[in-house]
Amino acid sequence: MPSLLSFVSVSLLSLSTSVQALNFKNSSSCKVLPSTPQWPSETAWAELNRAVAGRLSQPLPLASVCHSTMANYNPSACEEITDKFKTGSTHANHPTSSMWQNYNNYSCMPEANAPCSNDGFPLYVVTAQNAEDVKAAIDFARTNKVRLNIKSTGHDFLGRSVQPNSLSIYTHNMKSLKWFDTSFTPKGCTKAIPGAAVTAGAGSQWGDLTSSANSRDVMLVAGASRTVSLGGFLSNGGHGSLSAYFGLGADMVLEIDAVTADGKIIKANECQNQDLFWAMRGGGGSTFAVATAYTMQAPRTVPTARYRGRLNNWDEIVYMHKQWPKLAALGVSGYINGYPARGNGGVSLEMTMPNATSDRALEVVLDPILAGMGREGSGRDRGGDRDDNDERRSKRSSTSARRRRSLANRGSYSYFKTWAEASVQPGVYDADEQEERRDLERRQARASFPGTGSNKIITSWMWSTEDCAHPNMAAALKGAFDTDTQLLNDMTMGVGTWKTPYMRGGGNAVNPAFRTATMRPAAELQWSGTNPATLKKKEADALRFGTSLRSIAPNGGTYANEADPNSPDWQHAFWGSNYERLFAIKKSVDPEGVFYCRACVGSELWSDNDGQLCKN
Repeated sequence: MPSLLSFVSVSLLSLSTSVQALNFKNSSSCKVLPSTPQWPSETAWAELNRAVAGRLSQPLPLASVCHSTMANYNPSACEEITDKFKTGSTHANHPTSSMWQNYNNYSCMPEANAPCSNDGFPLYVVTAQNAEDVKAAIDFARTNKVRLNIKSTGHDFLGRSVQPNSLSIYTHNMKSLKWFDTSFTPKGCTKAIPGAAVTAGAGSQWGDLTSSANSRDVMLVAGASRTVSLGGFLSNGGHGSLSAYFGLGADMVLEIDAVTADGKIIKANECQNQDLFWAMRGGGGSTFAVATAYTMQAPRTVPTARYRGRLNNWDEIVYMHKQWPKLAALGVSGYINGYPARGNGGVSLEMTMPNATSDRALEVVLDPILAGMGREGSGRDRGGDRDDNDERRSKRSSTSARRRRSLANRGSYSYFKTWAEASVQPGVYDADEQEERRDLERRQARASFPGTGSNKIITSWMWSTEDCAHPNMAAALKGAFDTDTQLLNDMTMGVGTWKTPYMRGGGNAVNPAFRTATMRPAAELQWSGTNPATLKKKEADALRFGTSLRSIAPNGGTYANEADPNSPDWQHAFWGSNYERLFAIKKSVDPEGVFYCRACVGSELWSDNDGQLCKN
């Protein structure tokens, strides 16, 4: 079977003839292009290849096998690529491919009649295995003024891991793993930090790390998707089902191995390189240095309770938003997911309570909320009709098991003695629910996220307890959705993010809005096709939906990994009052602008003009 990757040694000039035809600036303030005399010679690229032990390549786009104009045209391989183009792992395993085609200008789609070129992608890639490979690539980009790109898995909602006319460092294969069972001492520190910890390569993926942690009866604050890697997740915060109780992923970081813009291989922690340690825990990736490994705290496993159910209409959705702060204060994390403006408006609801003190700990808190749902205008009480509710009220001696069955129409509870069981088991389902889950898992296996392989824009905003009680909250929420837009509310903030128990160094660069938020409602736009007019409309819709979410908390902020890169005042929307310090650190550690990415700290110093990066 043909490989998904086709590496072809061809002239860069023949790959980018459209680039040559444009009248680019030839200035010392710009990154060089293949069409400019300053572009490195083939001899220079060969020297870089030797420095990285042959790990430099010139990959053609993932879908290039579908185009007769490309050197690796292969109809049978095209069938395979077309079949897998909507899966996240396909794009993650290709060194330059992007999950969302709107961020690479639709440069090469799998349709045979579509155009295909390398114009929207990196031209050279170093598939890094170690810090020395990363250093060689950074040194080459800096000394030759070549645009530099960083990619791991490419689970990237803002198009930051794909840049045209660039040399890319592909960290996907950097998956080293070392456990510390009882304590960890950061380099340069004299005191050990008690508790288990793990040092993992920046390309490590959460599914593998979680499985390793489970086998040792410890936990890691990981994302909801098992295929997401450490680098992008931790660099801007990182949230998951453990976050509301234990804090964000960035809050758990004890040390970062990195390579700086001037090519130094360093360790950053609370005792040395403190500015980088602060900035790289929340201030964004591909900006200050390239992380090659992270050391993270790993708390002991805890009993965990879970609930899965549905909300049936806007009334119930709004009601649950109002009630959620009660759950956040107890460290409960949750997700609301669906299309509330489509059909009957039903969405799924899932929540997790780490450190559940008993098998009924979550029920005790949630049952009164569910019971009150009918009184908030939904017309239902805990999911049953009036006669069923009367019957339940008459059976006050019901057992806990019967109580759980009585809530089956609304949802179901499950309890696990360890987090390991909760993280790998689906919970309690009846036959219909089990079949629904199997169908969902089959669909998830084919597409990590809706819109994968096509287009996606996310706009989101964090809401505090006060925001959830705002008189205009319902209007702000409803104004962020049309029938084609998905609601995915990450309700993963709570007592653990408000005052995280494990954070080192006195603080980090995570958006301060996380420290008061209880949730992050997001409007997710995904669509197919390559029509520029549709893209412009969706961009305008995203701004309109974002304005609605923002309306009740104009001084708040959002999560820089899952937001609209065109957000107004993105600097403070993404990093709040931390931005000025982050900007100063950026200018100090990277004065030449070796690192750049879209809507990242310091990117306002540059302009991207049809693929050429120039200082403003």
